[in-house]
Amino acid sequence: MKQLIEETKNKLNVQWKRVQNAKEEGIKNTKINIRRTQSYSISKLIQKQIETDRWLRNTAAKMTGEKTAGLQRKMLELSEYWMTVSIEDYNNLNAKKAAKAVRSLGLKDLLYIQYHEQKNKNRKTVLQSIDYKLNKYQQGLVA
Repeated sequence: MKQLIEETKNKLNVQWKRVQNAKEEGIKNTKINIRRTQSYSISKLIQKQIETDRWLRNTAAKMTGEKTAGLQRKMLELSEYWMTVSIEDYNNLNAKKAAKAVRSLGLKDLLYIQYHEQKNKNRKTVLQSIDYKLNKYQQGLVA
């Protein structure tokens, strides 16, 4: 009888561990799916801001005359405010230092830097580092 009780206990412990492992795996997968969804949503938001930035700059460039000068200046200021690069003195960094600096950025700042880099220096090393990190976000591997 004691042996039967011990065997039953052991079987229950094994089953309990399986349930716990399945629960932990489910939680992990849920967290990854949430991060993927968040990354996708943030990416779409930033894309819309970039489109708005382009529209603001294009519209401001078409404005002429004294009457529109103030509005033109405000539009460009708004564009600069939205598209501020979060790494201090970024434009003076060489490619190796810039690629290293982007590794620590969150998704939003990473997307802004990508846009800024493509629009300005367009350095392959930096863009590859950005793409690598963005891929991690898209896979849900970065919180």
